[in-house]
Amino acid sequence: MDPLTGFLVALAVCGAGFVLGTARGGLGHGVGTAVILSWLMPVWIKIDIAGLPYDVKIIVALAVLIVFTLRDPRQLLVAPAWSDLAIIGLFTAHVLSDCTATGQIDWRHFFRAYGEWGLPYAAGRYAIRRAEDLREVAPIGLVVTLIICGGMLFESFTSINPWEVVFGERPVDGSPRHLMRFGFQRAFGPTMQTIFCGMLAVLLTPWLWSMAAPRQERFDAKRLAWLVPGLLASISTFSRGVQLSWVVATTASLSLRNLWVRRIAIAGAAAVLLIGLFASNQIIKVVDRWGDQDQQQRLDEWKARQNKQPSDQPPPDQRTFGRSSALNRLALVPAYAKSVQAGGLTGFGTAAVTDFPPRVPHLPEQALKRGGQSAGFIDNFYLLLTLRFGPLGLAMFLILATLSLVQLAIVVRETQFELAEGAFGAVVGTLVGLLTVWMPYDFGFVLLWWFGTSATLFTARHSDREWMAPMTR
Repeated sequence: MDPLTGFLVALAVCGAGFVLGTARGGLGHGVGTAVILSWLMPVWIKIDIAGLPYDVKIIVALAVLIVFTLRDPRQLLVAPAWSDLAIIGLFTAHVLSDCTATGQIDWRHFFRAYGEWGLPYAAGRYAIRRAEDLREVAPIGLVVTLIICGGMLFESFTSINPWEVVFGERPVDGSPRHLMRFGFQRAFGPTMQTIFCGMLAVLLTPWLWSMAAPRQERFDAKRLAWLVPGLLASISTFSRGVQLSWVVATTASLSLRNLWVRRIAIAGAAAVLLIGLFASNQIIKVVDRWGDQDQQQRLDEWKARQNKQPSDQPPPDQRTFGRSSALNRLALVPAYAKSVQAGGLTGFGTAAVTDFPPRVPHLPEQALKRGGQSAGFIDNFYLLLTLRFGPLGLAMFLILATLSLVQLAIVVRETQFELAEGAFGAVVGTLVGLLTVWMPYDFGFVLLWWFGTSATLFTARHSDREWMAPMTR
């Protein structure tokens, strides 16, 4: 179907979810259902309004706020949480950076900043007004998670993307349509790139964790089987970064429940930090050994694409910082150090980093190469955010993420709410994964939604304690 028809169909599905959810459990249930269903929709179906793109998630989130405003504006007034102040700080850093970079105060900077950061956060803040709302939409979240994970596995085995079958082909944006690894398709799902899809799967683990979490401090191997769909989905991306993020996410969730796991996780993190500080050369050598495998895999992928659909595309260019994609990412930060310094406190603004390579001074020579792995593609969210908004923007994001994690940890400590445990792990795993990828709306919306939801759970942890109590089923 054409993009507009697909967009309208997706909106209709979310609208139907809202109507049925509201009829079944009230406005909160309907709103939460619509927002979560929007995650299922492919990101490439969108409309442009005033020169800015809007996908299904944005339109649904806007509709949520409009519904609350029209029904009772007082519902927008909620008890403040720590992360509420942090999201305002990040919004301010975005606007300040873009206004400084362009030299003018433009209303579009405010709209873009709100749409990128404030709207997803507000969707989590208002779509989930109480712990009861999150508990009631958990079955919808679980179904959406299983559909996405199942679709990823289907795509990996058949090279057929279910979302493309229904909504039309995904535009080729930086990644070829068919990326093969070990004879399997690297799954894209409803996103634009395979790693984006993997990070989305990581952010959906709270719904699986709500079913797998141990009851009454006892482990049940049968319940842990609920984590298998997420594990297989992460494997279907054939991305080491995604797989590491999934392991970190599940370990972090479990560490909140089990003291020994927490001790082992802390010791492991400390060991990794020490090894990184004192044995960096040895790490680089180990990572570089992956390069031969990566080079051969990229060549095999190119040959497979040529066999399926011959083109004039040359074989992959191996002139990179390091022979492997992992080593390339390790070299990004020192390569752009001078550029970061030149950006000052507020960075170079959004326009400068919209395309790759970014339009910043002191650009590394390797960033001008577009073949293979290139420094022009900044697969590190924190570095890209610093170039965009400067140290101020990076600090605001880290404060927001940290406060959201603290809020979730407090909720878990006081209530043992398993969905908060899952959200804590998903956020930690994603923050680790952002070292290897930048953050588009494909999965960034869901991360910010969890930040907003953490604020709701934090402020409602006393009044909604009965809904946060561990389920005994």
